[in-house]
Amino acid sequence: MNRLDIISGVIFLALAFLVLMHAFTLGLGKLAQPQPGFFPFWAAFFLIIFCLSLISENITGKKNKSETSFFLREIIPRKSFLIVLSLLVYALLLPRLGYLPATFFLLLFLFMTARIKIWGALIKSLLAVILSYILFQYLLKTPLPQTLGIL
Repeated sequence: MNRLDIISGVIFLALAFLVLMHAFTLGLGKLAQPQPGFFPFWAAFFLIIFCLSLISENITGKKNKSETSFFLREIIPRKSFLIVLSLLVYALLLPRLGYLPATFFLLLFLFMTARIKIWGALIKSLLAVILSYILFQYLLKTPLPQTLGIL
């Protein structure tokens, strides 16, 4: 039994239930005509299934004992904290800086966190920002936050 897996499972289970309840208030709609709560509902639904699976697996002990926890093995807590913090900073900077610079700096930070060399991170960040901008702005015609009133 891994106590950290159980704790994280319970925390994400509670979060998923909150999202699920809020999705109902937004309205679900139908598959052909989804309402704003459609995607959050299904995301929360599957998160609940995965959390229940994680919790039951750790309580019953029906997993390979030699296998270490996914959270301890794959995700370093310091990096997790930095990634969550970077997303919060991104949410604060997006309306002020605009889509292009805020997203570029977020991706650059995330690539650097993944230990990609600086030139590779710069090129990948720039390419991802340009392609996503073209996709959303021109192909999907979705308005994005303006870049300091320029674009």
